Amino acid sequence: MALARNQIILIGLGVVVVIGLVVLIIFGVKQPQSELSGNLTFWGVFDNSSVIDNAIQSYKKIHPKVEISYRQLNADTYETDLINALAGENPPDILMFHNAWLPKHFNKVAPFSENQIVLKDFKSLFPTVVEQDFAPDGVIYALPLYIDTLAFFYNQDIFDNKGVALPPKNWTEFENLAPKLRALDKTGRITKPAAAIGGSNKSVNRGTDLLNLLMLQTG
Repeated sequence: MALARNQIILIGLGVVVVIGLVVLIIFGVKQPQSELSGNLTFWGVFDNSSVIDNAIQSYKKIHPKVEISYRQLNADTYETDLINALAGENPPDILMFHNAWLPKHFNKVAPFSENQIVLKDFKSLFPTVVEQDFAPDGVIYALPLYIDTLAFFYNQDIFDNKGVALPPKNWTEFENLAPKLRALDKTGRITKPAAAIGGSNKSVNRGTDLLNLLMLQTG
């Protein structure tokens, strides 16, 4: 069931929010500014209040009678805290939402109405991945705050020691370079990997994202 209170979900963590407050500014309910008043709660994870405050103040310049309180929660317990809040009597009005959560939690939130944002505008504003994650079947449930892409960092000292002049430009070059960079013991066991992209989230930061990326490379 959709929430009794019309709520907007924003995405934060892994892949994907042009902040919902900005969304409200651009696509908000079409009422005279003086008629908008109330108190809104906004839940997030990685960003502290100083990061969000600029967006809040920009919104308040347009709608001074609307008060917005931001709360930063623990990333480790955020999903559980959020589910409990959505099932309770005081759920947040605006919230950050992991892009991978929508399939299992879409029935806990209400989608945008067409007078807030239409699918055509949505497609023109954001990359295709946003539509894939947050507008299944043409129904818009969320907007991206940012797209968290992965970047390749390398150790110049190791490259110099191995006689490697330039980092790989694509996965084929990466695959060909890996045997030259890694170190093996006498039994052939890897003692120093060429890259820290194996393991799980417990051993490699954003291990799930890395796995998804590798799977995308193979089609």
